Amino acid sequence: MPKPIMLGRDLIALGFKGGKDFWEPINLSEQLRDEKNMTREELIALIKGSTTIDEVKERMLQILG
Repeated sequence: MPKPIMLGRDLIALGFKGGKDFWEPINLSEQLRDEKNMTREELIALIKGSTTIDEVKERMLQILG
């Protein structure tokens, strides 16, 4: 099994408050890696500028189609 591409501490480092809603963007980051070959750096660039976890999820879901 591959190493996780994104962890909760990564989201915290990007300015988000930790919480139970972190699981969804973390799971979506795995899908983006596996299905769209996104790198960790690309994911961080995608997340930067988002102000809420819901916005992060929306950006990720748009790419996944």
